[in-house]
Amino acid sequence: LAGARRAGVPGCEVNTHAREDYPVICAAASRLTGTGLHGLRRPGGGRPCVMATTTTHVDASPERVFAVLSDPRSYEYWVVGSKEIRHWDADFPALGTSFHHTFLIGPVPIRDRTTVLEIDPPRRLLLRARARPTGVAHVALDLEAKDGGTQVSITEVPVEGVAARLHNPLQDKLIQMRNVESLRRLKKLAEPG
Repeated sequence: LAGARRAGVPGCEVNTHAREDYPVICAAASRLTGTGLHGLRRPGGGRPCVMATTTTHVDASPERVFAVLSDPRSYEYWVVGSKEIRHWDADFPALGTSFHHTFLIGPVPIRDRTTVLEIDPPRRLLLRARARPTGVAHVALDLEAKDGGTQVSITEVPVEGVAARLHNPLQDKLIQMRNVESLRRLKKLAEPG
C-alpha cells in the first residue's frame, strides 16, 4: 500500500512499506538512527526494520511550521498521547537540548524526555523521544516548501527497548494512525486563522 492516501483525512498520506522495500527503508532509517543497517535489525539478526512515515500539507511557510516545532509547549497540544510538557531547556531546539514530558500509555502517565539530535531550520528536526519502559524512538520532522505552503513529514523509528525489539508492520500502522492525528493538530496550530 505504499503511498496510499488515508481515507477520510484530506491531505494526509500514509506509507506502509512492503517487505521488498526493506533495504531502501533501512538505508533511510539508518540516517535517522545514526547506525548502519545492522543496527536496524532485531537482536540476533532478525528481519530488517520498517518505519512509519506520515505526510501532510500545511498552508503556512516552513518558517512558521518550524516556529511551532521550536516551541516545546506546543508538543503538549499536537503530539497524540502527550499530557504535559513539564520543563524545557531555555535554548530548545538547539542541538542536545531537551524537554521533559508526561504522556499517557492507556491510563498510565509516563514521565520522560525528548532530546534534539539534529536541527536544520526550517527544514528538519530530528528528535530522540524516550518513552520508557516501552522504548525510545527517533522522530524526524521534515519540512519542504511546496504549493505555497509546507509539506510536513513525520518519520518514526523505534530504536531501543521493547518497541524496537518487537517492531513490525502492525506497530508501524498504529504509529501512522497516531501521527495522522498529530499532523492534523500541528496543521491547525501552524495555519493562520
